[in-house]
Amino acid sequence: MESRTAKIFLLTLLLFLSYIIFFHKLGSLTIEIWDEARNSINALEMSENGNYLVTTYQEKTDTWNTKPPLLIIFQAIFIKLFGVSELSVRLPSAIAATITVLFVFFFTSKYTKSHFIGFFSSFILLTTPGLVDIHGVRSGDYEAMLMLFTTLYSLFYLSYIETKKIKYLYFFSIAFTLAFMTKSAAALLFLPALFIYTLYRKRVVHILKSKHFYFSLAIPVIIIGCYYLYRTMLHPGYLKIIYENEFGGRYLNSIEGHVGEFSYYWKLFVNTKLKYWLFLALSGLFFIFFEKNYRIKRLYIYASLLSITHLLVISVSATKIHWYGLPEFPFWSIMAAISLYQIICFTARLLKNETAKKAITGIIIVVVLLFPMSDTIKRIQRCDNEYASINTKMFLRDDITKHIDKTDKVTVLTTAPPQNLLFYIYDLQLKGYNIQLGKFNMVSQYDIVVLDEYQSSPIIAPVNILFDTQIITKYHQSIVLSKIVKERTPEEALDYAKQQLLDRENSNEIKSETENDISFDDQIQEEADAMIKNATAILYSEY
Repeated sequence: MESRTAKIFLLTLLLFLSYIIFFHKLGSLTIEIWDEARNSINALEMSENGNYLVTTYQEKTDTWNTKPPLLIIFQAIFIKLFGVSELSVRLPSAIAATITVLFVFFFTSKYTKSHFIGFFSSFILLTTPGLVDIHGVRSGDYEAMLMLFTTLYSLFYLSYIETKKIKYLYFFSIAFTLAFMTKSAAALLFLPALFIYTLYRKRVVHILKSKHFYFSLAIPVIIIGCYYLYRTMLHPGYLKIIYENEFGGRYLNSIEGHVGEFSYYWKLFVNTKLKYWLFLALSGLFFIFFEKNYRIKRLYIYASLLSITHLLVISVSATKIHWYGLPEFPFWSIMAAISLYQIICFTARLLKNETAKKAITGIIIVVVLLFPMSDTIKRIQRCDNEYASINTKMFLRDDITKHIDKTDKVTVLTTAPPQNLLFYIYDLQLKGYNIQLGKFNMVSQYDIVVLDEYQSSPIIAPVNILFDTQIITKYHQSIVLSKIVKERTPEEALDYAKQQLLDRENSNEIKSETENDISFDDQIQEEADAMIKNATAILYSEY
């Protein structure tokens, strides 16, 4: 299996699996709330305004998302190339994940001189359960690109330590710079492992004496320094905002309620993110003592340091978010592949019969190949499951243009987080539709409104009380597209509210609850007044 033909076959298989796991139906799911939603708006605005260094949100400098713009730049480029779509927003992540898989294959195959370890390192990474979860490599979040560049710089550094070839030191610096320009402080979290391994290999003095170490260090210092200097010149106080969002503020204090105990990530890895691969990876801690191949042994030790130190750093951090462990996955995968290799070799040494050796080896490989792949496909299907009945994004993307003209004035009314919808509203605006996300005081006669009862927030009933409306279409009951015919006068609103009360099937219940000294008509009057007051409060305060 060490031939060139085998290598081409394994590479082709990995590419095919990467397409299935990373690219198939990549654009089917609507933009996800929070990070992907805001990133998509950053990218869409960047593609329109042409400012590729400063991210904006609703045409203002974005101070909520203060990460460097590398991911957003790639997303903006793909929007320019392929148009405004979920696919354009997610392509950088899927491509980054694929490059990571291929690089792990080439590196581990070359370093260990074993295509078996190379292939299974990549295959295990492909089928790591947490890789395709929400906020994973099938979304427009930062983690896939961060995983790519941290994997590159970590393995380039290992190459430099082991070979002392200067080119790998510069490759390391370039990859580190790209990692930092992707997600700033998160790029630093593997550096403790690199330092520990340098001590272990007794290379500290060698590195400090090398002039190329300082030349290579200039790459991130100059590029990152110039970027932050430019941003600070544009926005005084920007460094303080960055510190609070990306460095000490996020590490020392929990952000936006993202809290958890020290074992938060470990429990996630055990139960959902790594599952069976975690235990396979850790089994190598026993077998590694019997490993005679020093290259395999060192690679396992190095991957262990990277995985465990990163896990400790994020576990100590006050802010806990479930996808922060994703950049570790390539190193857990390498550990698991080496462990699998050692288990098969150990089993083969115990068995005398050649047929039994082949049978046991075949069974282990089949189990390792089939079950995780099946589990990964099911996980992707679950993550891609989207409910149209509660999804205004799908209505804006797939259906609304069937019912409106470009001459109509359309206002979307919802209590849903605005970034959840803005990507689709901006897209419709670019296509020439007069649509906005707004408040009810922006609506006038003959306007069209999208009424979204987000999380059972009442809006449709209050609108019907205060306005005479004409329903254009309903989208799975919870979303209504209506035309405002006219605003009801106070008398008309009162008459409508009374009629609604009288039409209710529980009007007898209302009557039975009426106190002896209050007539049924007075009770209806009081409830109708309350309905109008409540409707006014809802529409003109919440919306």
